[in-house]
Amino acid sequence: MTAKEILINGKPNPYNKCPEYESANFLLRLVSPDDAEDLLECYKNPTVNICTYGRNLQILDEMRDFIGFWLEQYKNRCFIRFSIIDKLADKAVGTVEIFDKGVLPIDVTFDVASGYENEECLCELIKIADLFFCDFKCNQIVTAAVSEAICRINVLAQNGYVPYPKTDEWPWKNFYIKRSPI
Repeated sequence: MTAKEILINGKPNPYNKCPEYESANFLLRLVSPDDAEDLLECYKNPTVNICTYGRNLQILDEMRDFIGFWLEQYKNRCFIRFSIIDKLADKAVGTVEIFDKGVLPIDVTFDVASGYENEECLCELIKIADLFFCDFKCNQIVTAAVSEAICRINVLAQNGYVPYPKTDEWPWKNFYIKRSPI
């Protein structure tokens, strides 16, 4: 979906003003350079279920560079990278990326610190992602879960996601899809 389509459908352009999402325990907002130290704790752990580039970062400057890249991509209207803020701890504990692939489903990637890779937290974050159906006028969302991420796969299944098969249009494995309930 293009920015023009979002405007035609009555939703503000998320690249002009990034939306924020809030649940009982989390706030999702545009990633910020101020999140670097917190996010490094998430991305430097090699056992974390990181679904995107950035796995196993070790240096704060590397994390700052990634955040700079993510913000540049947002500025260029390529994708939106949200920080996941634990409201009680008041710190960034992961990120969510929304990447519009045009005619393909919107790709939503959750990277969370290991302490948040549990059923309760993942379920709450997945429910926030349901808002993307309306806000981004998409009819399907895909997200990754490596085969070892049993808890994540179970949460996805409990929330209406099914395995997304590899095709010529979608050559990646370990993805799950949810179609809009509307």
